[in-house]
Amino acid sequence: MTPLLVAIICLLTTFGGGLFGIWLRRRLPERLFSAGVDDSIKLGVGLVATMAALLLGLVMASAKTNFDAIDLAVRDAAVKVLTIDRALRDLGPEAGGARAAWRDAVEHLARERTDRHVPKDGAPQTYSETIRLIERAADAAGSVTPHTARQTQMQAKALDLMDELLVARWLTLFVAQSAVPQYVVMALLLWLAVTFVCFGLVSPRQGPVLVVFFLCALSTASALFITLELEFPFDDFVRVSWQPLQSAYRTIAP
Repeated sequence: MTPLLVAIICLLTTFGGGLFGIWLRRRLPERLFSAGVDDSIKLGVGLVATMAALLLGLVMASAKTNFDAIDLAVRDAAVKVLTIDRALRDLGPEAGGARAAWRDAVEHLARERTDRHVPKDGAPQTYSETIRLIERAADAAGSVTPHTARQTQMQAKALDLMDELLVARWLTLFVAQSAVPQYVVMALLLWLAVTFVCFGLVSPRQGPVLVVFFLCALSTASALFITLELEFPFDDFVRVSWQPLQSAYRTIAP
């Protein structure tokens, strides 16, 4: 399910649950709702609400960690791009072809918004255009003959960083997939619905109460939407900035 669909389901189930609780209160005999019964309902709903808050907090922490890891990987890739270009420049005029191939690879990477080309079986595509261009640049850099010890060091550094960038690319692809199981989301929706039903049971049927129910349901759905959006940092509304890579390409572009 998409984050927007989950948020809509959350809004409907929570607000609908509150309305159902109010309707059920009017259909049941009033003698069932003594002061002690209302207090018991409030205690029970407090427990469920606390568990729902804890679960939502865990989901949000997982999503934020996932988002921060992708953001850090993009920034780290931008630093590697500049470092590799400097190392290739130090190899001298003979590395002109390698630098041109590297700029082509970085240009393609900077234009990409997502690397999440994952088939249904979960296995990433073995060869993408950016991977092919990076490998071509690595081959060109490896074919350069260094003439000094520093050039040998710079060549090895460039090749190592290119390998690291390829590894980071695959890691980013896998990390960008949702880490929150569907059953966790379903459990959270169930607990939130139960909470609002219990709220309705102890609330009068008045206009301000309905408005508050709707606002609370909307706030809860919005929080869940933003949390799940963080799970997919290259899609929809909440996105990791691609600006570092684009700035790095503008720096090395001729």
